[in-house]
Amino acid sequence: MQRRHFLRRLGAAGATLAGLPLLAGRAAHAGGAAPTRLLVWYQPNGYGEDPGAVHARTLQTLDAYRNKTLYVRGMHLPTADGGHEVPMETMLVGESSGPSFDQQIAEALGDATSVSTLALGVRSEPGGHGGHCSFLSGNNPTPRIERPEDTWATVFAGLDAEGDPEAQAELQALWDRRGRMLDGSAALAEATRDRVPSKHRAGLDAHVEALEDIRDEMTSTADTSETCVVPAAPADTPQGAWNDHSNFDEIAAGQIEMMSHALACDVTRVGVLQFHRSTSQIQFGQVDGGDYLDQHHALSHMPTETEAQDQLQQILDWYDARLLELMTALDSTIDVDGSTVLDNTIIVRVTECMESNGHTFSSGHHLVLGGGNVLQTGQDVVVPDDEPLWKLWRTLADAMGVELPSVAGYEGAGYEDLLA
Repeated sequence: MQRRHFLRRLGAAGATLAGLPLLAGRAAHAGGAAPTRLLVWYQPNGYGEDPGAVHARTLQTLDAYRNKTLYVRGMHLPTADGGHEVPMETMLVGESSGPSFDQQIAEALGDATSVSTLALGVRSEPGGHGGHCSFLSGNNPTPRIERPEDTWATVFAGLDAEGDPEAQAELQALWDRRGRMLDGSAALAEATRDRVPSKHRAGLDAHVEALEDIRDEMTSTADTSETCVVPAAPADTPQGAWNDHSNFDEIAAGQIEMMSHALACDVTRVGVLQFHRSTSQIQFGQVDGGDYLDQHHALSHMPTETEAQDQLQQILDWYDARLLELMTALDSTIDVDGSTVLDNTIIVRVTECMESNGHTFSSGHHLVLGGGNVLQTGQDVVVPDDEPLWKLWRTLADAMGVELPSVAGYEGAGYEDLLA
């Protein structure tokens, strides 16, 4: 099985931001430090006419993980314009020219993993205004992979050595060579210690200690390599015509499976799951097999029609069920520190507006799921309605132990004002 390399970092330690008492010190576990990951979950078209009632129902669906969930209410999106498109494209960018918050985190983490960001789409047909929430810079969106089989080919095809003796032997030989190189470097350092000037010995000792740290990491990943399970290659999923959405459920299941395995295998520490796009036109007949009055976007703008509202709630229930699938997968996988991958993964659910029919984003409702080793989960947090959404992004960056020079256009003195 593929060995994994983990970046050793300390999590945030007992900090509290004004109005957002969310952070906790990293919990200590038997296996040592594990990486903290970030996953942005985007679903379109807001939460109907009563976001509070919608979230109450969501929390019922996720009740098994209530102690691993943060429900944050009251924040607003300053750039919301009364439609879907602009909020979709600014919720993670703010008034800056990019990159988006998730990409700032990926850049700060550097090359700790083989894939800096794993951005997956679920029938999220790119192109056009309001089609993206994650940006590398300016108008340069983060590339997304749209089909589970393409995700597998991109991420996992080269990792699956299990059941292939030749591939396993090659991997083992690679790690054996690295071990011999460490042995040789340490022996050389020890042999020359007495011959170097005393003023340089401290640096040489630090070098030997660093070599031992690398060896410890190799041993740790070798001992816990069973945590990483490479998924089976999925079958091809036809894209279908624009109005043929019968494969939406199948693609969603496949992409969620790929994402959960990628996070568990430490292939990436930053992920984006984008379901369709703003003003999503998905026709959800596949949810209950019946005929829907209209597609998702239209249903979100029929507040006076009881049947339409019932169908909209079924769509929201479908998203909740998929979110539960992801949390269950991450919580059933033990991480290198002995806790679960969910405890070390911060999932933030976003949408481009709150009350669909009015296109409003005031008194926002947000779920932050997982991340219990660095967040004070299991609580409801109500903040003043004039608190900008960007403060949440800054809080999550602190939880991950990442120092960002700016967020959403706030920088310098304005950045500090964000926390006042």
